[in-house]
Amino acid sequence: MAELYVGTSGWSYNEWSGVFYPSGNTNKLSYYSKVFNTVEVDST
Repeated sequence: MAELYVGTSGWSYNEWSGVFYPSGNTNKLSYYSKVFNTVEVDST
């Protein structure tokens, strides 16, 4: 069976605080990694 990788195109969006991230969360990537198994890093 094939594996499915699900993620978003970033994790450091302040607009996600209180919506996806718990209010006051200071380590967004750590929290994100508990929900999703991949993330896109666009560092150009």
